[in-house]
Amino acid sequence: MPELGLLQREDVVSYVVILLFISGPINNIINLQNIYTRLIVANQRMNKFLDDFKGTESGIPRQNLVGVPFQSLEFKDVKFEYEGNEEEEKEYAFTLGPVNLKIERGETLFVIGGNGSGKSTFINILTGLYIPSSGRIILNGDTEIDLVDFQVLMTSIFTNNHIFSNNYDDYILDDNPKYKELVEMMELDEVLEDFTEKSARRKYSKGQGKRMSMIFALLEEKPILVLDEWAADQDPHFRKYFYEELVPNLKARGKTIIAVTHDDIYFKYADRIVKFDYGQVVKNFSVNEEVLKTESIW
Repeated sequence: MPELGLLQREDVVSYVVILLFISGPINNIINLQNIYTRLIVANQRMNKFLDDFKGTESGIPRQNLVGVPFQSLEFKDVKFEYEGNEEEEKEYAFTLGPVNLKIERGETLFVIGGNGSGKSTFINILTGLYIPSSGRIILNGDTEIDLVDFQVLMTSIFTNNHIFSNNYDDYILDDNPKYKELVEMMELDEVLEDFTEKSARRKYSKGQGKRMSMIFALLEEKPILVLDEWAADQDPHFRKYFYEELVPNLKARGKTIIAVTHDDIYFKYADRIVKFDYGQVVKNFSVNEEVLKTESIW
């Protein structure tokens, strides 16, 4: 620059010092471009995610179902329609239903079907995460309800579950005999250091994490237990134990179990099997040994 006459030689040192001083802020501004781009993309994804939960109001008065005894839940012409927002995504539109299905108290119901058949959409509607586009949900044979209200009568464990570091439920784990009993039932008594809040929220393998989630779900004392491929992450020994001993044990305790599963060798432990395909209930039958021999399930 001095050779070009743009800077006096005696000012070179000052010029270099200024450049070094402002290089940090300039680099920070440049790096912000990457953060800003990520924020824009994240905002778009969040808005698209929230659009999935938009639905028309059911018009059903909100109801307090806490303490209401559960006898049955019936889906009558329940339908859910999903379409992508972009015009090019219309060809991937998916519709579930209309679904006509009745779930009785104390029943063990296995939900089956291939990928994209509608199993997860059905579970999301059942648990109140998705709002049906149309249809009616009847509780105990005579009360039309909003499934969002119905959530108080069920507890769920989804495929991707998360155990929080703090306890936000209305039970305590320290010195809780039922908690200790459930830990032993889930064969985790040798894994936990003690039966306290802190020990319950250590790091686990995926299968162990699902077992801890089951313990917390059962501590909620809800009449309905919804399991989305719960056994898929268990080792062969515990998967067998789950179907052959745990499911009958929970049924004997009065639980209504709704489980998404692919383990056809254990279908005999269900009371009823419901199969989805292309968003429709294509099979719905009670289970016994003779039926499993003659019925073409898949």
